Amino acid sequence: MTSTANEAHRLAARAVPDRESDEPSRDHVGGSRPTLRVRSDPESITELRALIEDGHLPEVYLMGTELVRVEKSPSPIRQGDLALPKRAAPLTPALVQRLIAENVDACREVRGAWVPYVPKVDQIKAATAGGDWEFVPSLASIIGTPVLREDWTLLQTPGYDRATGLYLSPTLDMRPIPERPSPGEVEQARTFLLDTLLGDFPWASDADKANMLGALLTPYVRVALRAPSTPLTLITASMPSSGKTNLASMIGMLVGQQTVSWPSGAGLETELEKLISSTLSRSGGAVVFDNLENGETVSSTTLARLLTAPVWSGRILGSTAMGSWPNDREWIITGNNLSVGGDIPSRTIVSRLEPLDEHPEERTGFKIPDLESWLTAPANRAKVLRALLVLILDWSAAGGRPDRDVVPMRSFTSLVQGIGGILRHHGVKGYLSNVALVRDADEDTTRWGIFYDKWFEKYGTGPVRAVDLYKSAQHNARWDEADPWEDAFITGPNGRPPNNAKQLGTWLRAERRRPRNGWRIDSEKDRTGVSWWRLERLDSRPSVTVAEPGAEHEQTALSHTGA
Repeated sequence: MTSTANEAHRLAARAVPDRESDEPSRDHVGGSRPTLRVRSDPESITELRALIEDGHLPEVYLMGTELVRVEKSPSPIRQGDLALPKRAAPLTPALVQRLIAENVDACREVRGAWVPYVPKVDQIKAATAGGDWEFVPSLASIIGTPVLREDWTLLQTPGYDRATGLYLSPTLDMRPIPERPSPGEVEQARTFLLDTLLGDFPWASDADKANMLGALLTPYVRVALRAPSTPLTLITASMPSSGKTNLASMIGMLVGQQTVSWPSGAGLETELEKLISSTLSRSGGAVVFDNLENGETVSSTTLARLLTAPVWSGRILGSTAMGSWPNDREWIITGNNLSVGGDIPSRTIVSRLEPLDEHPEERTGFKIPDLESWLTAPANRAKVLRALLVLILDWSAAGGRPDRDVVPMRSFTSLVQGIGGILRHHGVKGYLSNVALVRDADEDTTRWGIFYDKWFEKYGTGPVRAVDLYKSAQHNARWDEADPWEDAFITGPNGRPPNNAKQLGTWLRAERRRPRNGWRIDSEKDRTGVSWWRLERLDSRPSVTVAEPGAEHEQTALSHTGA
């Protein structure tokens, strides 16, 4: 095929208006295999790039700035997990060579004759370099269940959807759902979800049950509600065998689940970054950190960054290379008596279970006797999925109004108020009404609050240096010396006090002007550049000023420390 003929071929292919079917359109002249005819290496690069642009390599898409191919997923790494049927794999040179051999009539002119040809690896790398692809369809994510589009229609046809950039690879067989479910089907779905599926769990409050139903609804409305990421779902309980893992599975076994272990030790942040990157590089809709240690505090700057990041960039497990992936997962943590710290509380929705029985595993009389086994049956999971989608579509048909009374939640406000609207529409009360309890359980706020209370008792609101604070807490426990701070001095998440005054100063700067239990701290520097810290009361209770700021800082501070 000459260059002129190739150009005409490309223009004809680009005129094809739609690629939304299960197999994107690959129309070409006469219905025969597309041809690739080249005479030189430069021509190989340009013609191969045109071949990709015209869609003649099947199931090739642009994800971010990288070319990928949608293909069958491997089996899950962990037993009990559920992989999506298809995944997005990098379009490697070797894969391009295979696709050309299988789908393209490729020849190169050699001494005046056309001979079969497969582009070389360096030619493929040159042809696929860069992200400026004009006609390759953009792939946002692969999903395993129907979702509500931004125009409030339900994406439920398998394959690539141009309107959203999503590729639906269903995990379950389910008959189509009408855009306006009947009142009878709506009531049946509501009763099944609230009474049968969730009714037997020992919820600590109505809020915990409503939050769990909200978590179940989240994957199917986040596109419509334009949520770039989702909050952490924390499922905790007062004791083992309460049903935490079953609740997590209700989410993960519908949308695709990966179960991973929470890293421990000094390298937590680095290992967590690699683990997140590893999970995002595989197909799935939910990631479950299951059964953390009893009483553990979930506090991680890496996790906090992830939860508000539409796109995650991090190191790849087993490599020093960096990668980027859309943050399209639901992140779930389970464990007994968990608390949250750092920046995690404002990014977390909690559902808590509190059994009244000493041995909850011995309970009987459940509406679904063996829920764990019941969830493994595809027909049962399809029943749960259909019920959730019916509630969503009924709310959408009624106008899809959000609940503005739901407390704003960082970048998740549109998501949680939308979910709150669904729940209010169906008469479910209590969603996110336990936010104050979550903040009260913030381990960091508790530690700093205790520290500030003792600080006020010792120094009032007068100025004090970090070095004087540090020295005032020093004592020798081996000699049974009394702790002058009575175990109230600030410690890190590991329970250890600062190693020196410099580290304490770093901690104080990180807390500057941040409210904690009615207090906050602020600082100013004297003429020598030394920082003096003040404790400020944020509520109406009277405060005591021990010293006034000014030139006499040093003398005042020394009198307070007894130096």
